Amino acid sequence: MVLIPVLITSGFIPEDVLNIPILKPLTELPQIAWPLIAGIGTLVGFPLYTNRIIIGSLCGALIGLGAFFGAYHYVFLRQLVFDNDRYFAFEFAIGGLIGAIPGLILYAILKAISDKIT
Repeated sequence: MVLIPVLITSGFIPEDVLNIPILKPLTELPQIAWPLIAGIGTLVGFPLYTNRIIIGSLCGALIGLGAFFGAYHYVFLRQLVFDNDRYFAFEFAIGGLIGAIPGLILYAILKAISDKIT
């Protein structure tokens, strides 16, 4: 749920693809919508994965936003440093994982506290 918004905001999806009639509404979304889509996607998905509704929702939203901004800024900084447009698939994961680290650490802390209480 995080990769597609990053690809769209970074300009990796060509205009020809975005001009397909069914995808045209995506181009009209404001820039703030894409991090929100990533955050809401992980806000819903992470609690389903962890079976912890409150902790999963809080940390999931943080993980999604962090992964989005991490991958987005990785692409931005890489374009500043290297002047080529060739990317390997794992490069998006590097930025996303770095951005998701604060949410994952928070989840580990809250899970440990929750397990001690119960």
